[in-house]
Amino acid sequence: MTRGTRGCSWLLALVVLSGVGCKTTSRMDVTFEQDALGAAPATFPAPNPPNDVLASYSSTQTTSVVVADPSGGQRLRITPQPSFVSAPDFRKRAILVTSDAFTAGASIRGHLRIRMEGTGQLFIGLRAVNGPNMSDFLGGFSAGNYQASTSRIELLNPFTENGMEGNFPLFTSAGVLAQVVSGQAVDIQWSIDQASRFLAASVSGGPSVSTNFAATSNGIAVTPIERLGLWIWLGNPSSNTTAFVDNLYVEEYK
Repeated sequence: MTRGTRGCSWLLALVVLSGVGCKTTSRMDVTFEQDALGAAPATFPAPNPPNDVLASYSSTQTTSVVVADPSGGQRLRITPQPSFVSAPDFRKRAILVTSDAFTAGASIRGHLRIRMEGTGQLFIGLRAVNGPNMSDFLGGFSAGNYQASTSRIELLNPFTENGMEGNFPLFTSAGVLAQVVSGQAVDIQWSIDQASRFLAASVSGGPSVSTNFAATSNGIAVTPIERLGLWIWLGNPSSNTTAFVDNLYVEEYK
């Protein structure tokens, strides 16, 4: 998705956004276009502002590097290390991006592009960051290639960090967003309505699915959301698992 398409129409497929205005302010804009090829993504993504921050967790478990996109531009490639493939029970972090600060109580929406090759799963979680504290995850998304030919994209209900990263997954699906061909790039559009505490999402302009999050989470008041954390994990990998992510974009709107 290019910057030119980020107008007031890019999320109108979501029911929760119908009829909204289109005065927007970017709070996260990670396209990897100015990162060095073959290297981990930059900690302070360009452009700046927005003042978003990226942490990469490349280790003996996962590797995240910026690569060229055959269709043009650049994207992030996430792969499992051999030690993760041989012991795939836990889901391992790949990157964590924290947005710039929002105006208090603002409506929030975002977008990311993902692509899965081989078998395995990609998980994305959205988390409120209020001062030094973080809520549990308000919800998220999973992309699972359970067979070599198909991938299922789902909206996740709220979950905890331990529920995602522990040996036994403790999260549930709020509904299937799409069934896609393995290796197909898809765009996930999502929005958060703070007043009603709803997270809604759709894939590539398809039907929307929503979930509701609690007012208090992990011992803190979730709203008003000061910043938003976007966490990405790899799960259940095999030797052929490759995930690509791109265009991590978050904005507030009126």
